[in-house]
Amino acid sequence: MADVGGDKGGRGKMRESKNLDASAVPNNYPNIAKIFTKEWFESEFRKEKEDMHSLARQFIYDENDRHSLHFIDHLEEYLATMQDEIKRNKKHFYDTLISRDQYNSTSAEIEIASLFKNMGFRQVELEPPIPDSDSGRKADIKICDDVAEIFIEVTIKKGPETNYIYDFGLGIKGGSFKFQRPKTYKDKIEHKSNRQLSNFHPGIIVLYLEPSCIPERRNIQKALYDGIVWRTNGEIVCWENGESVMDNTIISAILCYSHCFSDGCEIIKELYLNPKAKNPLPESVITKFRDSGIEIKEEPIVLSEKLEHT
Repeated sequence: MADVGGDKGGRGKMRESKNLDASAVPNNYPNIAKIFTKEWFESEFRKEKEDMHSLARQFIYDENDRHSLHFIDHLEEYLATMQDEIKRNKKHFYDTLISRDQYNSTSAEIEIASLFKNMGFRQVELEPPIPDSDSGRKADIKICDDVAEIFIEVTIKKGPETNYIYDFGLGIKGGSFKFQRPKTYKDKIEHKSNRQLSNFHPGIIVLYLEPSCIPERRNIQKALYDGIVWRTNGEIVCWENGESVMDNTIISAILCYSHCFSDGCEIIKELYLNPKAKNPLPESVITKFRDSGIEIKEEPIVLSEKLEHT
């Protein structure tokens, strides 16, 4: 049994929560309050939980809910970091953040842009036009250093759906995960790259992996290169075939980015380089990623390596 789900209504819990004081938001989260007003929060808090905006649902956290506190605090931080860039297209970003359907993708875009800005890139631009596009296409982000302009597309990946086949009563159900094949991930990544990256500049696809993606991690990795290697004491003991989305030479690299909650919270960042890229990332850019604590991956992916003890 892979997953157990409970009642999603949450009516009583929502009404009794200690964290529904909308007037406290401006003092505690001034950058969030610039976009989400006290009146907006009050309106959302009157809704049933399943009908609420994602951000409003995070504000009805239990006192020990580290996940919600983490995401709220970081959103405040990212909005502060990117406030000047957001102002240049204020209506677009305010509207899409307030939108229930677009909030997750827009907040992820701002979070990744904040990462690049903190890495020290000379320029970080949101929603930049792609110069070689004849149809007005835009990327999510553009970053510049002294030698290159790099266009970036951010895509959110959710965890596997659950096929609920057991009903234990009281709103509690159980079932098994419906995993996606590596080829499905490959096709989705290629679709994004062909639409949103430049043909003449380096391009990075960012896979923003939700915490629920952990069970899918192996299938995602299998979509990237020709294969995955298992090693024991330095010797290859197993090879698992992959789908190699890197055959698409418009992709210079793929950045896997995820929040991991175990003992505290860790943000895992891994940059997978494309050895076949038409426009590879400059070495200066790779160095900047490495110096910022981002793990650099190259083909083949080594999932497990046990070293001999001497």
